[in-house]
Amino acid sequence: MWSTPVARTGVRTSIRAVRLMAVTIVGGVLLVAGVAALVLPGPGMLLCILGLIVLASEYVWAQRSLHWARRKSQQSIERGASSRLATYASVVGGFGLLVVGVVELIVGVPWVTSLSAAMFLVSGSVIIGTTAWSRRQYVRAPDGSAPPLHPQRSRQG
Repeated sequence: MWSTPVARTGVRTSIRAVRLMAVTIVGGVLLVAGVAALVLPGPGMLLCILGLIVLASEYVWAQRSLHWARRKSQQSIERGASSRLATYASVVGGFGLLVVGVVELIVGVPWVTSLSAAMFLVSGSVIIGTTAWSRRQYVRAPDGSAPPLHPQRSRQG
């Protein structure tokens, strides 16, 4: 019964529908959480980009949005890495978030919840890590500019 072409097509269609639903739900949740984290404590841009990566596997509009977000983040990396003041300010801000998160977890701050403390810790770590990575890339580049995140691959015939 399952060996008929019609039955196989039906199974493939069902699997495709389940995959599309899963991608839409997971990508949508990541994207909504990222937008919320833009104004709340948390790694907003990181979650938005992760959501777009998931959604881009099925939707063309998400591929275009992801391309735009990557281009904008590359410009931001180049601007931030080229300025020592911006680099120092980012690192100080990241350590500030880490301190607030640790103080909340150890002592308890009245206006910060444990969830917010965890988001402060994640955000501070992401800020420090990405700042250090972008500055290292900028310093290593021969012409003083950060190399692209995804270099164009040349086609060899």
